[in-house]
Amino acid sequence: MVQKLVHMIGKNVKLYDMVLQFLRTLFLRTRFIHYCSLRAELLMALHDKEVHDIIAVDPCHKFTWCLDACIREGKVDAKR
Repeated sequence: MVQKLVHMIGKNVKLYDMVLQFLRTLFLRTRFIHYCSLRAELLMALHDKEVHDIIAVDPCHKFTWCLDACIREGKVDAKR
């Protein structure tokens, strides 16, 4: 599902913002935390695809990237 979203969004920042707005709305209405996970997964998938147009303007990118690395490595060090 995430890869389909990445493909549909492409490099379109406006469409990405609309998807994020939709995810926020769904989360606020349902309190289903998986919408937050989907937002993070989408951002990291765009990062992996090097979609700089989007990751450069997303204020959560650095935090999400760091968190992803910490989870992957199983530790948090002072540099992060």
